Amino acid sequence: MGLDIHMYPSTFRHESRILRITGSLTEAKMFEQIHILATWEDGLPDCETLDETRTAWRVRTPRMGYHGGLVRKTFRFLEWSLRCLKKFRGRDIECVHPHSLSMLPMALAFRLLTGCKVVYDTHEFEPETIDARGLRKLLGKVIERCAMPCLDRIVVTSDGFGRLYEERYGVDNVVVVKNYPLRYRPEHGPGVSLKQRLGIPEDELLFIYQGLMSPGRGIDLMLPVFERGNPRKHLVFMGFGRLMPQAEQYAARCPNIHVLPGVAPHEVVRYVSTADVGFCLIERTCLSYYHTLPNKLLESLQGGVPVIVSDFPDMGAVIDQWNCGWKVPVDETQLAKLIESINPAEVARRKTQAYRWAEECYWEKEVQKYLEMMEQIVGQSARRTLFFEAARSQSAATRETIPRRTSA
Repeated sequence: MGLDIHMYPSTFRHESRILRITGSLTEAKMFEQIHILATWEDGLPDCETLDETRTAWRVRTPRMGYHGGLVRKTFRFLEWSLRCLKKFRGRDIECVHPHSLSMLPMALAFRLLTGCKVVYDTHEFEPETIDARGLRKLLGKVIERCAMPCLDRIVVTSDGFGRLYEERYGVDNVVVVKNYPLRYRPEHGPGVSLKQRLGIPEDELLFIYQGLMSPGRGIDLMLPVFERGNPRKHLVFMGFGRLMPQAEQYAARCPNIHVLPGVAPHEVVRYVSTADVGFCLIERTCLSYYHTLPNKLLESLQGGVPVIVSDFPDMGAVIDQWNCGWKVPVDETQLAKLIESINPAEVARRKTQAYRWAEECYWEKEVQKYLEMMEQIVGQSARRTLFFEAARSQSAATRETIPRRTSA
């Protein structure tokens, strides 16, 4: 097989889903080469070899700089796209995977130039994200709608996203591949005891929030609830982001609120697995958040930790099906009542259910849907290639049997 290209507008340092997808494609030996197109940043290599098959290319756009307003950013992005297209001009490209809405135009350009397949692997419902407003939102909807007839598959990360794409665009080529973590096994290393590290007695409950600390994720609700709540119930923030200083201020005056730096993506489950309860509270600020199935929920469950989630359809469906946590309205009063009601016996029961979820829901199993989809696409592409090669051979053979015209 030929070349597989994945595109994402980042410096490619923490994109765990793309790493897992490309890693699984590599293990399946589906392509000779897999290239990941990313943006460049000072201090990072232009070309990073991940293994014998995978390479990350951070494409520079030196003329436009890396800061500025909308116009400068737009021209920088166009320059980046043109450089990517030029870099792979003339290559035998089998398939391209735009991993965001902004990558769709370039993916369609690749299709036009090479006839490759296009798999739109969107991580959100992008026309309806918290950042999609005004002209950006309108353009996003137009680009997606225009691109739909040209996409071989649309891959989404939740059932809710799948329904949204089917209902909005009337498509029937949506594949749901949930962003489950790799299966966590004891041989991956023992859990890192957060209670021991923080000096918390084993008989007291530890709640954890891990990941990006930004507005809209319930952090403003958790902090006052634990400040006023039972001192034997602790909350630890393990992450990074603009609300970290606020958490640090609470931690300075509240013995049961703690702050730790974030850890590498492949280490998250080892740390989270030693807590008692996880948090995945997201405010309904956009349609994409309402139907999301966040990594922090899935990582906590993979570590056998029950989770408190917003009472939204896709997160709530996991809790309802497995009884592996609690649903709560995103409201400070309701959250305080729930935290007060949780006791060690109830945590133990829900932990058992979380372990049951982890035995059934993990990446190595979920990715089979992705691989089956790619086998269909690559198989079609391979048959197309063989057909044209046979046609060319037949044409050449025919030409050889036709007598050459000679002058009288």
